Amino acid sequence: MAIWDTAGQEKYHALAKNYYQGASGALLVYDVTDEDSFERATSWYKELIHWIGKEAPIILAGNKCDIINQTVQKEDGDNFARSKGIEHVHTSAANGNNVEYIFTQLAESKYR
Repeated sequence: MAIWDTAGQEKYHALAKNYYQGASGALLVYDVTDEDSFERATSWYKELIHWIGKEAPIILAGNKCDIINQTVQKEDGDNFARSKGIEHVHTSAANGNNVEYIFTQLAESKYR
């Protein structure tokens, strides 16, 4: 598995199509403490679909779920994911919650 991290930063946006070419799936991460991050994830999703297609597995991950003051509610992510037919998982890089799970799911989905 090769992992490319664009960090969602606009300065990498022009390079994004280079990352997408040949991708078998994607992990789309947003920050649950940052509404703008969630909004950007929805636009990144559209671009992902354009380059890798709807048949490729995509997981939406709401990161920093260990933080109490979340501005993006889990239901918002659930609703977005449900509307796109993808999985939504809350994660925490700080404590490892669901990190292994999302990578395992993404890797295994390639072979389903």
